[in-house]
Amino acid sequence: VICDISLDGSIFFTMIEETNTDSGGHSNNIETVKSAVERFNDVVAFTSVYVTAFPRIALIVTSDHETGGIQNKDGEFVFTTVNHTSTPVKVFALGNGTEALTSKELIENTEIAHFIHNLVKPTFKIPFALILRINHVVNAQFFSFLR
Repeated sequence: VICDISLDGSIFFTMIEETNTDSGGHSNNIETVKSAVERFNDVVAFTSVYVTAFPRIALIVTSDHETGGIQNKDGEFVFTTVNHTSTPVKVFALGNGTEALTSKELIENTEIAHFIHNLVKPTFKIPFALILRINHVVNAQFFSFLR
């Protein structure tokens, strides 16, 4: 779909979401979370290659919050809650203009909205943005474990 849409050069926005990290976090099911993160990593890998081939594209990977409070205890991942946590979530970005999102340790989520708004303005030079959001992300330590 991404390839077909981009061929005509039109401006568009797409959001791809993985939701099973949330259900896996709420149920404290490590296998559900692991398979969801692995699927999402595959999408991010494909999309990263695509963004590299088309440098006018912006890719943003983030979450709205963390669920399950997953922690590494003596080499084993355990959950600390069945709820959402207040753990700050990371923003990963690639492509033209995304330095504005990755140059600081923490950004307000409204900064992402402003960045996207600027991407789709007709005067902006990026034809489209790919936004990948893993719904209710597990912590970055778990992502590193899966690589």
